[in-house]
Amino acid sequence: ACCIEASNDKDFAFPDTIFRFPAQNHYYFMVEGEKPTGAYRYWRMIPSERAYIAELLFCTPQGKRLEPFYISKQDRAFDGNILTSAFLDTVWMDFGKPALVSRVVCLPRSDGNGIYPGNEYELFYYSEVGWRSLGRKEATDYSLDYEIPANALYWLRNRTTGIEERVFTVHPIDCQVRFW
Repeated sequence: ACCIEASNDKDFAFPDTIFRFPAQNHYYFMVEGEKPTGAYRYWRMIPSERAYIAELLFCTPQGKRLEPFYISKQDRAFDGNILTSAFLDTVWMDFGKPALVSRVVCLPRSDGNGIYPGNEYELFYYSEVGWRSLGRKEATDYSLDYEIPANALYWLRNRTTGIEERVFTVHPIDCQVRFW
């Protein structure tokens, strides 16, 4: 597990727990209803054990990425490059003044085969006549939504980067799926 805490006190004497991640090797987002109620100057991420983090992003309600004024650990988790990572225990940030954060994105170390803004993807499914495309989409966030046929074999290709691919199955309830 991992948690994000915030405080206006540099020493975190009385921190507010903003969000808890259930594990550290997946993509995580602060979800609706778990947003902080106020602005905080100091933020920290506390993993239950040291973890490789490729990117840790803090975003305003307007969707703007906040750049920390000071970071206590390696800045590779804040360099905008998903192919670099930092092996971190607790890391804390000072935004210089209280900042209202409406979204936190935590990306684990990867080989660049996830869903990334600006990359183009194409989803295929296997039918009686072979692989059929469900269309290409450019990611605007760290996830993609597709309407899919039920009970099929799927293959998601990153048309921009990434070379490792594999087929997979899903058990959708409403024939719509989100890829992370």
